[in-house]
Amino acid sequence: MDSQPCVYILASRRNGTLYTGVTRYPSQRIWQHKGSFVRGFTKRYGVHILVYIELHDTMPAAIKREKQIKEWKRVWKLQLIESVNPSWRDLYEDFLRKPSIVIPAQAESSTPARSKRPWIPAYACMTESGIQVRATRRAAFTVSTSAATSVTGRLHCGPIQT
Repeated sequence: MDSQPCVYILASRRNGTLYTGVTRYPSQRIWQHKGSFVRGFTKRYGVHILVYIELHDTMPAAIKREKQIKEWKRVWKLQLIESVNPSWRDLYEDFLRKPSIVIPAQAESSTPARSKRPWIPAYACMTESGIQVRATRRAAFTVSTSAATSVTGRLHCGPIQT
């Protein structure tokens, strides 16, 4: 089983109960949540839909990001989810097939308290037609592809058109 530190958000339904977690083994941990094998919050409230996942290079970086997100207001978490998954579909199967997600090289802000909108990381996923990158603010990024090549640079974009 491959180790890949990540932060993830599960939901009970669209705009429903949210759970933010961190793990080194995302496929196993999310499978445990989905099967209600984990006693506690996710089992009690039926929080089983993977609506957001963010991969990190190290576990300390993932833990730091989880703590940041957990401090956010609910509306900021909803904006984060909607920025990368506007339909709130379950990303678990997609993640198992092609776990390619972009993480900013440097966070512009540790918390979103400085502005009305939270800082939201760049996000990319492998699709049938190639790599799709989405973000709402400027961010440094690295894209890893299944061909063991990577692209690094500065992403400049405006609001996402959905």
